[in-house]
Amino acid sequence: MWNNDKYLLWSFIAQAYYRDQEGVLQHLPKITLDHIKLSSFGKMKVSLAIQVFSKSMANALRFFHPDGEADELARFIELINDFFDMANTRSTTEHIHKKNTNLKPYSDPNDERLTWMTNVLLPYLDQWKTNTASRPGFTKEQQKTMFISLQTYEGYQITVNSIINIVKFLLGAGFSYVLTKRFMQDVLEEYFGYQRASGRRSENPTAYEFGYNDITINMQRTIKPKGNVQGRHTGHWEKISDEPLPKRPKTNKNIESSSNLSKFKV
Repeated sequence: MWNNDKYLLWSFIAQAYYRDQEGVLQHLPKITLDHIKLSSFGKMKVSLAIQVFSKSMANALRFFHPDGEADELARFIELINDFFDMANTRSTTEHIHKKNTNLKPYSDPNDERLTWMTNVLLPYLDQWKTNTASRPGFTKEQQKTMFISLQTYEGYQITVNSIINIVKFLLGAGFSYVLTKRFMQDVLEEYFGYQRASGRRSENPTAYEFGYNDITINMQRTIKPKGNVQGRHTGHWEKISDEPLPKRPKTNKNIESSSNLSKFKV
């Protein structure tokens, strides 16, 4: 990608990672080789993307590229990191513990973060799109590769405007604060992920198969597993009894077999 006469290349991130591994004190302690050499599955993991689009990565890019060639990439990463925090406020106290004001709940319809989304983030993307579209000497197809995908660009516009309008509406309707983390479709995505896992190789299940898988998923949600397991939407048993099960009464056959065994004891 390209913007403001500078390239935004994945190789800058890879170079920063490999140089960081040579030092004793690391700038990127959470970055591993899985972040750099992405597999088809790794490309879908949000956790990897979050750790790459972080302030520590932006600082590392500026540190390991002092000539400024990675400054535009660092700026883009910082913008995405700030927006991600603003769009994932989930607690009334997290911003205090992490000392990050972007995680603070929205309680003012004129919050400066909403203004930042409108006056900084969206204009940056608009200007980037204009710069690539007007760059001479390249075809339309080549210019498209210098910018984020059109679907991603439109997604940012929809998401930003939705957050602003919903937050202002809820606060105006009497809510004392708003947590943007609640605006998600993770539950829906997780459910269909379970459906795909249950169907295995069946990419076009029938209504009967879909319903059967749904029953299986509901049964799995009834039990809350113990230990280090994943899954946020599992349920629990309604009633748990510690009463031991009744022992099976001894029959005559069991008594005879136990007496026969005693004959062989030394």
